[in-house]
This record gives sequence, C-alpha cells and structure tokens, in this order.
Amino acid sequence: MSAQAELLKAYDVSSIELVVNGRRFSFYIPRTIARFIHPDSPLEGFPIWAKIWQGGILLAGRLAEMAPQSDRHLLEVGTGLGVVGIVAAAFGHRVTLTENNPDALNFARANLEINGCPHAAIEYLDWQRPQLAGRFGMIIGSEVIYRKHDVEYLLTLFRRYLEPGGQVLLAESVRETGLYFWERMQEHFQVKVRKQTLRSQEDTTHLVLFDLQAPSQEKR
Repeated sequence: MSAQAELLKAYDVSSIELVVNGRRFSFYIPRTIARFIHPDSPLEGFPIWAKIWQGGILLAGRLAEMAPQSDRHLLEVGTGLGVVGIVAAAFGHRVTLTENNPDALNFARANLEINGCPHAAIEYLDWQRPQLAGRFGMIIGSEVIYRKHDVEYLLTLFRRYLEPGGQVLLAESVRETGLYFWERMQEHFQVKVRKQTLRSQEDTTHLVLFDLQAPSQEKR
C-alpha cells in the first residue's frame, strides 16, 4: 500500500496548496489535532508538527532560490509535514528529512509521495539519542527552537552531523529562546541573524533567519 493510501486510511485529513517560486505543491494536513493531544496533559507532546508554519514557508522559498550542489547533502531536522524538505528536493537539492514523531513521519512520507520526490530520503531521528549515519554539508530546519534544552540537543546534532565548513540555516518565529540559541551558537559557529517579515492579507509575521557557518577544520 502506498504512503498516501495508508495515510488516508488511518487519518482524517485535508489538504492545502502552496506555490513556491512559481511551482505548485500540495500537502496533506490533519483536519483536526484533537487525536494528537494528551487528554490529561494537553501541552505534553503538543502537535506543533501538524501546522504549516510561516518559518517553513520562508525557508522553503530561500532554498528554492538557492542553486543545488551535487556534492552537498542537506539534512532537515524536525521536518513535521515535510514542507521545507520537499520543496528543497523539488528544486534539485539532495535532502534527507528527519522527524521523531510517528504521526508526523506518516504525513511527511505521504506528502513526499504526492509531490513526486522519490529521491528524497526520510529517516527517524531522536535528538536525544541520534543514530543517523553520515555527515551533511547543510543542516536546515524551521520552528525547532521552542524549549531552552532543545538548543543543547541541536548543538550536539550540528557538531555531530555537520561537515567542516558546513552551513546551518534555520527560520524561526521571534521568541525568547532565540536569544539563548544565538548566544550558544556563537561559541562554535560564525553566526549571522537576519530579521524577516512576511505579510499577507490576514496578518504580518516577524521571523528570524539564523545562518551558522562551521569552521573549515574541526577543533580537536
């Protein structure tokens, strides 16, 4: 059974269309998030993956404009519904999408399938116990800096999986943890921060784009 058929059998879904750099994409999203919320502890494991965030749209657009390099492999952390990684793959980047939530993985696999990205890989990745193989020229992610302790997990991932001289590109909403992230990353990377504003008929969203450059040689 295809990933799309399995998703439609197991979940109540709707779909949304996005146009990125002139190319149209379709993404399955949960119709409601009620089934993913713990009844006794609503904030525990809250399904932030079940929404298409503006940070993801910003980063997807940036990658769509970026020329792919045949020798550069991208790692997406916290792929959620798969928007950023799928757009990157569609515009020629070699990318591995990762996620630890099983429901999110099911949606991302189906979205990879319906958008015609058979060459993109998707893997399970637990930030606290990473077991993914290989290293990557670029690590990407959107809306992954929520909790202070997540910053330490991300730093460990970056140092483990980023090639010397590699780049990290994250798009985030403006929040207090972003300042702590910026302070911690400066100890290990050259960090650039750019404020971005996305405007629509409904609202205005303020975002931050973190651009981290790793040293060309690893510190011993």
